[in-house]
Amino acid sequence: MVQVDGSHHEWFEGRRAKAVLLAFIDDATSRLAYALFVEGETTEAVMTAMWEYIERNGLPLSIYVDRDSIYVVNRQATVEEQLRDKQPQTHFDRAMEELSVQVILARSPQAKGRVERLFKTLQDRLVKELRLRGISTLAEANRYLCEEYLPAHNKRFAVEPRETQDAHRAAPSAARLAAVFTVREERTVQNDYTVRYRNQVYQIGRQQAVRVSPRQRVTVEQRLDGTRHFLYKGVALHVTDVSGMARPRMNGGRRMKTMPTPSRVERWKPAPDHPWRNRPLAEKEAPREGASLAPLSQRPRAKSSKPCQFY
Repeated sequence: MVQVDGSHHEWFEGRRAKAVLLAFIDDATSRLAYALFVEGETTEAVMTAMWEYIERNGLPLSIYVDRDSIYVVNRQATVEEQLRDKQPQTHFDRAMEELSVQVILARSPQAKGRVERLFKTLQDRLVKELRLRGISTLAEANRYLCEEYLPAHNKRFAVEPRETQDAHRAAPSAARLAAVFTVREERTVQNDYTVRYRNQVYQIGRQQAVRVSPRQRVTVEQRLDGTRHFLYKGVALHVTDVSGMARPRMNGGRRMKTMPTPSRVERWKPAPDHPWRNRPLAEKEAPREGASLAPLSQRPRAKSSKPCQFY
């Protein structure tokens, strides 16, 4: 089991803005397995640190964390989640489930005593080491952590475990980790086959490996490298960013080409034999253009398409 937590502290003593130190400590040996300075304790930052920990050490059996919103959803399950008999999950919890890593939630700060005592040590020793070396950037601090401080810290404070067998499993491939450590959200396909995500509009291409229709839900993956992937039933979709471009007009849910606006609208004129032209004229009313001047009794009657009905 690995205890994971973040410490908000003035690590650089005013040489730069405040930062957060994410630490991974082995519960059996007190070994500081990995640490990373980040700007803030966000889902993306924790995913990045967990990815690098897995590449260095392998997959742990379980991790022990607090009840922060990154690890647990503090709300009731929606109707859709209740119908699927599934509890609400955070993006990090879902990623750990896909990697078969158990997430254990602490009920109190005292339950994470090992990692809390670690931060007291780091806030004393690590702050002084950063000051002596004049380190003021996250890149320099992370390089110093991995190359110099972690080996020296573990040599001094780590203890021998009761069992020497390493319980870590082999790390998955980089492609697998990139697909797991993502922020996944669902979006609805509009009638013009576009999908809106974070103030951007994406057009779904015509040629796809799976059929997509309007009003269906697609999954959008925001990966740690900044790329976005659109999936439907687990199949990747080909999309194009059309933000700021003119959207095509639609006809019954089918894609149509953009229709040009007519330069002028022609006025409709009734035919010469139209009944509107042959109505009875009132006194002192001039006949309309094309109207018949014959008396009403002598004008030919229009043939009815329906036979007369008597009641």
